[in-house]
Amino acid sequence: MHFPNFLVILLLPLALAAKPTPVRPFIAAAFQSPYPSGSPGSLSGVPVTASGGKFYLNPDTSGPKVTSSNGTQTVFWVDLYGQAWLNSKHPQQVYLDTQTGDLSYLSPVSRQASSFSPGAVVANFLHLGEGTVVDVPIPGAPGFYNGGPGEFQWQGSRNDYWFACPRAGKGYQVLKNVGGKEDWNKCTVVQLIALDDKDTSPAASAYL
Repeated sequence: MHFPNFLVILLLPLALAAKPTPVRPFIAAAFQSPYPSGSPGSLSGVPVTASGGKFYLNPDTSGPKVTSSNGTQTVFWVDLYGQAWLNSKHPQQVYLDTQTGDLSYLSPVSRQASSFSPGAVVANFLHLGEGTVVDVPIPGAPGFYNGGPGEFQWQGSRNDYWFACPRAGKGYQVLKNVGGKEDWNKCTVVQLIALDDKDTSPAASAYL
């Protein structure tokens, strides 16, 4: 698998000198083109949920596992260096495992406590646009929709899509097609739409 040269500098130290400050926090939700939220059998509108160091889309769950929470959502933000974080009391770093494709985060219960996987890449995340809707109607095409104006993205794969891959009892895991042994033919292609969260206070003490 070939990655552009600018990805060479992606591995960063775990410890940062200062606590990062939230920038434009958002909730991520799936959009499965061209279907709107609530369509039967579609993942459109299902929020991304943090669990055990990974991220999932599960229509049957109400929220992430947290030590305590102001709400039930998994809230992200992306800093000026292209690093993504969970908006917890002590922000937890999000990363892309380039050996497996897993969208992951540091957690007290992930792998060895708060440690990166060997293929961790912590940069090249993007929070594009802003908005509060998952989908918008396509003019002249009744019943069909495009993704909303906000988007959560990672640069470094061959396309802009995320993959939702089935996991027993957990719904669908969120991944990027950058390698690994995943059978991508069994996965669903989605966009991750960024929905503005105006509350900049921590959404949880910690995501487990």
